[in-house]
Amino acid sequence: MNEIGSQILAGTGTLYEIQELCYGGLPMFLDGNSTFNGEYPLSGNTKRPATIRVIFTGSIDTVVVTPEFNQAMAQIRAGGVNSIISYRFETSTLDGRLYGSALRTTSLDGAWSLDGSTILSGNNTRILPYEIAFGTGGTNLGEPRIPQPGDTGLGNEVFRKLVEIQTDPDGSRFFKTTVKQTELIGYGIDEIGLFDEDGGLLFLKTFPSKPKDNLILYEFVIKEEFV
Repeated sequence: MNEIGSQILAGTGTLYEIQELCYGGLPMFLDGNSTFNGEYPLSGNTKRPATIRVIFTGSIDTVVVTPEFNQAMAQIRAGGVNSIISYRFETSTLDGRLYGSALRTTSLDGAWSLDGSTILSGNNTRILPYEIAFGTGGTNLGEPRIPQPGDTGLGNEVFRKLVEIQTDPDGSRFFKTTVKQTELIGYGIDEIGLFDEDGGLLFLKTFPSKPKDNLILYEFVIKEEFV
């Protein structure tokens, strides 16, 4: 499946029709003669249907959303299989523009509010996002616009969610959120922003448009990094 997905995203190869799965070494054909309706095929337990999940992961600037693949995966649901298509878009605070209390400078020029920190805090300094916003005003004639110092928000904000903050054992932090199948249907998302609890803009990133339909999950992950 990874090979098929890679070919599709690269614009090469064939859009395959999924006709067969394998369970326990035995092929299970999606020909309408078998029902995947339990904890394992043919178990009879309808509370836990079989599930296939395909996850595409990569840079928010390069991962391409392929609606045709989403439709192909959705076709297997008629056989009683729960199919989930997920896209994980990754970026960094270095890839966009920082604002307000998120700015970091090495001189006392007033650009950094310090916000309870000192210049010597180094890696112990953290930005404090509260919400992540999604918009459709991040491109101009198909090209991502460059965020400007005077921006106070997204070009055309359409949705907000609370941010989940993940801290790895090495101290790295990631700001994450998931857009569900029922959210942002019909929008082409091309900009995201982080906001603090007071509504102040902390980070803005634009990127090629990601069309959203009712078949797919989007996960956005922003790694906290400073120069």
